[in-house]
Amino acid sequence: MCFWKQWRYVRTKVRALLKLGTALKTAILTALSRRGLGHCSRTLATQPGMTNQWLTETLGLVSIRTLWISLHYPT
Repeated sequence: MCFWKQWRYVRTKVRALLKLGTALKTAILTALSRRGLGHCSRTLATQPGMTNQWLTETLGLVSIRTLWISLHYPT
């Protein structure tokens, strides 16, 4: 949801969705949608591209689940 709000403009949303691997028609229709942030962030246009792996590799975010497992079950 935060990314959808950050992208702000339709052009930016379309570009970002295309980078995530969404089809052009789907990206345009989702970016032009007048629905709210929550609805648009859970569409099929955004979900396949914004995976946990993408968040880790691109933005360097860490999963709380991974941290918890590494702390409680060290190898």
